Amino acid sequence: MLDFITHQAKDQIATLVGIWLAFDPPEEVGEDIPYDIALYFVYSIDEPGAGDVANAVAANLGLRFGESPDFYLGRCEAVGEDSFTLLDMRRTVELKTEYLSFRGTEPGPMVS
Repeated sequence: MLDFITHQAKDQIATLVGIWLAFDPPEEVGEDIPYDIALYFVYSIDEPGAGDVANAVAANLGLRFGESPDFYLGRCEAVGEDSFTLLDMRRTVELKTEYLSFRGTEPGPMVS
């Protein structure tokens, strides 16, 4: 699931501040009990069209994972960075995507 999420978001990573997820229950459960997952695509309010792009990514993932037997996708939404609060950040886990912004570029010279 996480690989698919990062794959879908990699082309729009410049407009996204980050991807946060929450799951319930927070502890490990048995194989027959699905997790309740929430995904938040937080977009930059400084980038024109970023909200539209984030909404498209969220909608695509909502369709893809809406019927999964392994988990229930309760929320999958785009949120502006001005609406995603510190409390929201504390209740979720950030999906690390920094490596996506460096794909396909030549690294600069090493500075010593």
